Amino acid sequence: MRWLSKERWRPRLATVVIAILIVVMALPLVGLFFFRLYENQLIRQTEGELIAQGAVVAAVYAREVRAAGIPQEKLGAPISADPARDNNYPYEPIEPRLDLASDDVMPMRPAAAPAASDPAFAAIGAKLSGILDETQKTTLAGFRLLDPRGVVIAGGDEIGQSLSGVEEVRAALSGAYASELRLRIPDQPPPPLYSVSRGTRVRVFVAMPVELDG
Repeated sequence: MRWLSKERWRPRLATVVIAILIVVMALPLVGLFFFRLYENQLIRQTEGELIAQGAVVAAVYAREVRAAGIPQEKLGAPISADPARDNNYPYEPIEPRLDLASDDVMPMRPAAAPAASDPAFAAIGAKLSGILDETQKTTLAGFRLLDPRGVVIAGGDEIGQSLSGVEEVRAALSGAYASELRLRIPDQPPPPLYSVSRGTRVRVFVAMPVELDG
């Protein structure tokens, strides 16, 4: 009786070493890919949180403007009808849209310029400042409440100054939602992991228009 044996293939030592080196070299690239994916997800999540918070602040602001009886001519430019929005009326969902892969990271936000605010809107800002300050303690998001000319009336230390020269603010003043990725201010410490501007080199800026019917 003859025993038939089949020799098992065994890779050469050099082949094993080369394969291990290739895997080791690929690990940083794989890690970078997943980190980029995770970072982008954090930015989308941050934008979504800011949209939700901004919608609440905008609704409260609009209610105060109605209650104050501010004349129509002081409320800013009317917004033209949008058929796509009319189809969803009264719902106006805003989805996060920022993407590190396709959106440019803008320079740091331009400094606010000196300006004078309308007394009627300044009074509303003074009324809502406490609410914004208390909200920031929990959400860690910075708020700036603006009048129809882009002058800060509440939030932070820029009250009485204009942000109308900021790109996303201009879009919001015309009635359109806008968001941008901007470089973090160098002298600011990195935020904690649970902050809505979570540990990246960029900050998320969201500008929410305030709309009144009629």
